Amino acid sequence: MGATAPTTTTDKETITMTSNAIPARPLDHIRNPEHYRFSLGDFQCLALSDGVLSIPMDGVYADSDPDERERLLALHGMSLTTYTMDINFLLVDTGKELVLIDTGLGESGLFGNTGGRLRQNLAKVGISLDAIDWVLITHAHTDHYFGLIDAKGQPVFPHARIAINRADFDYWTDESQVDAEGHRGLCTRGARAALLPYQDRLEFLNYDQDIVPGIRPILTPGHTVGHTSFLIQSAGKILLNLGDVSHHAVIEPAHPEWSFSYDSDVALAKVTRADVFRDIAAKDYLILGCHFPFPGLGRIVQDGAAYTFIPRPALPLFE
Repeated sequence: MGATAPTTTTDKETITMTSNAIPARPLDHIRNPEHYRFSLGDFQCLALSDGVLSIPMDGVYADSDPDERERLLALHGMSLTTYTMDINFLLVDTGKELVLIDTGLGESGLFGNTGGRLRQNLAKVGISLDAIDWVLITHAHTDHYFGLIDAKGQPVFPHARIAINRADFDYWTDESQVDAEGHRGLCTRGARAALLPYQDRLEFLNYDQDIVPGIRPILTPGHTVGHTSFLIQSAGKILLNLGDVSHHAVIEPAHPEWSFSYDSDVALAKVTRADVFRDIAAKDYLILGCHFPFPGLGRIVQDGAAYTFIPRPALPLFE
């Protein structure tokens, strides 16, 4: 005879499994870590994942050579049709202040609801939102600021001061753009919802001085009008948080001259990208790419007339 059929009684009772039911596989419950701790001089740093977002590859690099683009993607085992970006952010403990750079998609549900994990990942490592002193915003696009608020539009950082470029704030909170079509309208509505509740704690970046000792904004416009990267220095060690100067760890270093469709000023973004890559390679900075494969840490090195991203080797397990 066969195995006894499963039985159910009421909705509140569990199903009695058959004797030949397949058990859960032993690794099913194990998740990859969503954080990566490292030191930068005297600073302690944590790269944190907000998840991923995916968009169709078609049209993202409108002036690219399709054959060359597909060659690069295939070489690195990446999809030729779907552009999947990690969403990586940085938490820096200077010893005196706790500084978070960007906040992710929050509870917006945008881009397939595969992002918005930053708050829960902070909680997993025991970091309370009320412990954060500063939130620095690289630019006012949805995947970088929506984590400032919850699903009801309420601020989630009770004590943090928020810093952003003034031109970016003014552009993306302009009420006249609220009904604009596509990405522009979406970002404007989102920026007004996420940034305006913090106006009493909002500060505009000064590019001639550190925000806190060891963290200085660097104007890197093109992706947005006031896009900002952050140079972090401690005890002779330097890291540049790129923000969205570059989105793709393979394509854009190899071809910084290709247009990226989500750049506000495509021509300026190309110039900025090439200049930043040149500077990083010459100075051998450690970088964090917000949309590079997690944790987004590594170096940009000269490769003929272009560049290559070299991921940082994993640190010893017990560092």
